[in-house]
Amino acid sequence: VIEGLHPTDLIDKNFSSIHFAYINKIKTIPIGSNVIFASCEIDCRDWLLTFNGKTEIYTLDEVLKIQMESLINAIINLVTTNKFKVWVHPMYYMPVGTLEIVQSFNQFIETNIINLKNDNIKFINILNKMLIEVEDNIIFNKEYSKDGEYLNANYIKLVEESMN
Repeated sequence: VIEGLHPTDLIDKNFSSIHFAYINKIKTIPIGSNVIFASCEIDCRDWLLTFNGKTEIYTLDEVLKIQMESLINAIINLVTTNKFKVWVHPMYYMPVGTLEIVQSFNQFIETNIINLKNDNIKFINILNKMLIEVEDNIIFNKEYSKDGEYLNANYIKLVEESMN
């Protein structure tokens, strides 16, 4: 577990302390291991609109695409370099108002994983099973959420079912 890991921390040119923590943590996992890969949340901070040493302004869609591509590239690198079998956990952090972004992000990741046609990379497709509709709003099912945003241990059974 690397606290505060965002997809942008996975970009090879990112020299942050979190990026180095990620690299060092990967080194502790034996070659050929089965790995569940979960990035904690989508990074929508304002600084991202001018990140990566560029002075131009990025749109939110461009920032999200950069994150999605960095996540896919990091996973491909793990499989290629470390011979891991990787199950990619969906994004799940959903404060009010970001569910559509999370769903789009996960759809992009899942589609790209399918298009890779690599048996060593699978997507854990559980997000829709954790959501319910209440008064025309889609929210986390309380069975899987401790506070409406963060997961509780009950969702593990969905992960297990998806991986089998």
